[in-house]
Amino acid sequence: AFHQVRQLPTNRQAKAGSAHWYRVRGGDTLEKISRRFRIPIKTLKSHNNLSGPILKTGELLNIGR
Repeated sequence: AFHQVRQLPTNRQAKAGSAHWYRVRGGDTLEKISRRFRIPIKTLKSHNNLSGPILKTGELLNIGR
């Protein structure tokens, strides 16, 4: 299977930018993150170029707040 590799910001870039970032933890799902930050799943997917529901522990997601 082909996995798209995305350039993730470093911790310093994540803090410096205007976007807010969330680091995925074990057991997180798009649905849980969506509920936690009150952001539609569709928005999370589009802000992070996600095509499916698979998240990796340690991945940084733009939550756009």
